Amino acid sequence: MGLLAVFHLALVLALSALTWSRTLIVAVPLVGIIGTDLLVAFVPGAFDVLHWSLGPLAGPVLAGGMLIGPGPILTTAVLTLVCLAAAAVGLRRKEL
Repeated sequence: MGLLAVFHLALVLALSALTWSRTLIVAVPLVGIIGTDLLVAFVPGAFDVLHWSLGPLAGPVLAGGMLIGPGPILTTAVLTLVCLAAAAVGLRRKEL
C-alpha cells in the first residue's frame, strides 16, 4: 500500500511540475480512478498488471497468503520512476 501512495504522490508531483493548471492536476487522477472501470471493462487483463490491483492484492498477502504475481508491483514501481523523472525534467524547466 505504501508503493501505491508513493505512486500517487509522484503522479501529482509530475503533473504540478509539468503544468500550471490546477484543474489538470485534480482531473487526471480522478479520470484514472473513474476510468479504471472503463479500462477493465474493455481490457480485463489490465487490472492484473497495473497499479489498481495493489489494493485488493494487499489483503490476502497481509493475511499470510501467497503473492499472486509481481506484475502490479513492478509496473507501479516503473510508473513511479517515470513520474519522478517527468517531475525532475519539469522542475528544471520551471522557474520557482
